Amino acid sequence: MDNSDLKISASDLKQWCFCPRQWYFYKTTGRKPKFNKAIKRGLDYHRTKGEAVDSVIKAQRYLVFFLKTGGSICLLLVLFYWLFLL
Repeated sequence: MDNSDLKISASDLKQWCFCPRQWYFYKTTGRKPKFNKAIKRGLDYHRTKGEAVDSVIKAQRYLVFFLKTGGSICLLLVLFYWLFLL
């Protein structure tokens, strides 16, 4: 094994991050896989999971916003009570 086999390119990393199986197939056979039903199912699966992750991130952002807003309102109410009603 020479040192050129140990080098990893940026495109290798990108391909592996996209789909490790596709990267492995390409590295072991030297051919890119044909677009078939299995690849379409994989793409659909990844898209569905990505949409689920996006919705969780959006919900977390709303939660943080409402917690900050609610906390600020509560702080103002406590301050108002302390300053004017005591």
